[in-house]
Amino acid sequence: MRRRVMVGLLAGMLGAGLGGCSDDADAGDDADAGDDANTDASADADGTLEVDVVGDVTEAVDTEAGGEGGVCDGPFVAAPTFEDPFDPDWEETQTEWRRASWMQNGTQMSPERCVTSDEGMLQQTVLAGEPYRGGSMQSRSEFPYGRWTARLKPSSVPGVLNSMFTMDWDDLTTPGDDGDGSHEEIDIEFLTYTFGEGAGQVHFAVHRPGHSNHFVEDVELDFDPSADFRVWGFDILPDRIEWHVDGRVLATFVYDATVSITGAYELFFNSWTQESWINGPPAEDAVYEVDWVRFQPYDATCAAGG
Repeated sequence: MRRRVMVGLLAGMLGAGLGGCSDDADAGDDADAGDDANTDASADADGTLEVDVVGDVTEAVDTEAGGEGGVCDGPFVAAPTFEDPFDPDWEETQTEWRRASWMQNGTQMSPERCVTSDEGMLQQTVLAGEPYRGGSMQSRSEFPYGRWTARLKPSSVPGVLNSMFTMDWDDLTTPGDDGDGSHEEIDIEFLTYTFGEGAGQVHFAVHRPGHSNHFVEDVELDFDPSADFRVWGFDILPDRIEWHVDGRVLATFVYDATVSITGAYELFFNSWTQESWINGPPAEDAVYEVDWVRFQPYDATCAAGG
């Protein structure tokens, strides 16, 4: 299912945003964790604010706290149960993430290209030219239904893909069998060659085993995603997935007979390149920055009105 929508995000209307890891040097090779993440594809809220959409209807994300004592944020628990501010020297002390040292999508990953800056930003770097070299990481924990938000700034250098996505890569209840999850995947992907002055695209997708691009929307934006940090995220709900930026929904996928997210999954950030689809490699080093990431679990009581 592929749709293409135009989203008008007027600068004056944007509301506020919603609201470690061993190096694993011996972690494996191409068949290791997350190798098929971000499967190749063909190029082909605050509250009441609405998004101007051509040919579709987009609802605002409800970020008003509900329930007794303000413990709910719509259908989610208000207080995050997982968050990472990516403080300086994060890579020296954190234990929540696994940084890749293996190949993903033809790009050699390294923990050295997945580190924090002195300003406290996670930085994933795709190096210029060939061979293809990037950075990637995945959570060491699995998560249920809930809302993910992250303050992101993709690279302005054309020729890379920067992502935030979920995948049930590994069933962590069977520690001896790596890569035995359902491999269902939910993507936010930035193809940096689509960025320009006051314009750009974001690529949303759902993949399932044997059927890449089960759902895809390439959303045209009236801002350059690399020009500044914005709060991007998705809500993974019992009946649907909603993608949003700065609190407003850009796309929705309602589960069908073949795809529904029912199991636990890991969260990934990765940065990579290739010639096809991404128009890589980049002519200069390309840096993807993540300020913070948060998870608020879905709660049935909150969903019922607190």
